[in-house]
Amino acid sequence: MPAYIQGAGQIPILQTTAAGAGSWFEVHPKIRNITLQLSELGSSVGAPVTGSVSVQASNDGVNPLISTLGTIAFSSVASPAVDGFSLDAHWNFIRGVLTTNSTQSSGSTFSLIASAQM
Repeated sequence: MPAYIQGAGQIPILQTTAAGAGSWFEVHPKIRNITLQLSELGSSVGAPVTGSVSVQASNDGVNPLISTLGTIAFSSVASPAVDGFSLDAHWNFIRGVLTTNSTQSSGSTFSLIASAQM
């Protein structure tokens, strides 16, 4: 059973140190605008971080689209790092996928937050 993005506020949709896909989050039909913010917190402030998170969409919560909605990439930036983007389209389901994390040994955690507007 998927989790839901159904109102205004911040919803954590991915928090991980290991590469792989997070859970699908069903998006309320009236939500069109979603802002996604990725933050990385390493084991020490100022340590270089490299990692990439893609955001996928699906109409059925099982099969992701071939194209991603967007990718947030950190390339040798200092920890902690924050970046993001916004969507102006409705998708039935979204999820985050940590595709690379070259800082796993230092205990770096990637967190993807969705903020919705109704």
